[in-house]
Parts: sequence; structure tokens; C-alpha cells
Amino acid sequence: MKYRQTDTPPVAAAKASFSTLTAYRFEKDRRLPSQKKGVRGRRRPDPLASVFETEVVPMLKAAPCVRAVAIFEEMLRRHPEFGAGISRTLERRIRAWRAIPGEEQEVIFRQTHDAGARARLRGRTRRSARRRPGRRPTARPRTAARPLRARSRLHAAGHGAACPARQL
Repeated sequence: MKYRQTDTPPVAAAKASFSTLTAYRFEKDRRLPSQKKGVRGRRRPDPLASVFETEVVPMLKAAPCVRAVAIFEEMLRRHPEFGAGISRTLERRIRAWRAIPGEEQEVIFRQTHDAGARARLRGRTRRSARRRPGRRPTARPRTAARPLRARSRLHAAGHGAACPARQL
């Protein structure tokens, strides 16, 4: 608040076009609201805390390609007290596990080929690569224009007016 260096909070707020309450709030704490927020913790206890490391991770290590839905169905079979409410939580936990401590993923470096990239590396463009050094490019001989073709056989024969659907 640049105006606050010379003016009172209500005057500085009016000049900066915001309310006096905001000016006083800014006087107390100069941090932005996004900087004031702390790390949000869990809202409720983790339902998978007792089961994830002991049962889910060994299943993931034994069969890395198994889908989260199959593991969820197995967890419901083993622990019917969980219910359907943990499906999304289980999917998130499995995705996070696969991202960091899970099986290593195959890395693929895509190769892109730009047209003329090798010619540019040599210092030539496509047009200059065709020319020979020291010679002027010769002009191409002009070809005679092609004669216009008739639009159809009927039109060429002069029967264009005979067909009413084909009025040109």
C-alpha cells in the first residue's frame, strides 16, 4: 500500500479504491491470503491406515498391473466393514504409491523429425542446397498455357441448352 506511507489507513484505502476494513486488516498482517493458508491436513482419520501397508502394497508388488477396482473388491471381500466409501480413497493412495515407490516405469523419449533440420545444421536451406556454388540459377523455360477444357461432353458438343437441369 504505497499511499499508506503518507496517509492514514482510511485515506490510503480510498485512494487505492478498497475498503477501510481491508486497509486496517492489511495493517495488521501484510501477507496475502494465499500466503496465510497452512497445509490442510486430513479432515477425518485415514480408513486405510491399518490395511494399506500390510495388505494393499504386497498385492501391488505381486501384480503391478492390477487395477484399483480389483484391489477394492478384494478389500471388501476381506474387510466388509469398510463399505463403498473408501473406493476413491483407495484409488488415490494406489496412484500415489505407483508414482513414487511403485514399479519403475519405462521411459520413452519421443523422436521428432523437423523437415529441413539437417540442412539447417549444415548452414543451408532447402532452396540454397539445390544451387551449386558459383553458378547463377537459370530461368526455367515458360510453358504454353494449357487450353481450357470443356465442362462436360454435352457442353462441348453444344448441347448445354438441351438439358434444363444443367443450365450454365
